[in-house]
Amino acid sequence: MNTYKFSARTNAFYPVAQQAIYEQAGTWPADAVDVDDSVYQEFAANITPVGKMRAVGDDGLPVWIDIPEPDPQLQSTRQTTLQLTLAEVALQCAVDEGKASDAQVAELATIKSEIARRFVTAQLWTDIPEPDPQLRATRKTVSQLSLEAFALQCAVDEGKASETQIAELAVLRADIANRIGEKT
Repeated sequence: MNTYKFSARTNAFYPVAQQAIYEQAGTWPADAVDVDDSVYQEFAANITPVGKMRAVGDDGLPVWIDIPEPDPQLQSTRQTTLQLTLAEVALQCAVDEGKASDAQVAELATIKSEIARRFVTAQLWTDIPEPDPQLRATRKTVSQLSLEAFALQCAVDEGKASETQIAELAVLRADIANRIGEKT
C-alpha cells in the first residue's frame, strides 16, 4: 500500500493520510503522484548518502545527485561573516558588562560595519549545501564548544572565573582548534 505521494514541483513527500488536511489548507500539490513506500524510505526516511542531495529526475520522481560545489566567493563570504560574528559577540559581551576599552568599542563598531557590508541574505546563505553529515556534525559541535568557550571567556574577562574554569577554557580552545584543523 502506498502511504505517501511525491510532488516534483516541491521535491517533497506528502502522507496520503493527511491529504484532506493539506487540501483544507490549500497546500496539497496538484502534481502529487503515488510512490511506493520504499521510495519514501530511500529518499526521505533514511539518511542522505554522503555527497548527495535529493533532486527530481526526468520522470518526476526523486533521484540522488551529487551536491554541487558551492561558489567559492560565497563560501569565503560565509566563513568570514561567521568569524566576524564570533568576534562581535565576544566584544559585545565586554561592552555590555562595561568592561570594554575604548579600543574594543571602536573594534566592535568596525566589525559591525564589516558584517553589514558583507551581509549575505538568508536565501543565498541556504544555497550552500553542507558537504556531508559528518562535517555538519563537526560544525555543530564546534559551534556548541565555541558558545561554551565564549561564556567562560566572559567570566574570565569579568574576573569571576575560577582556576578550574580557566583551565576548562584552555581545554575548550584546544578542542575547537583541533576540530577545525588549526594549531593553538
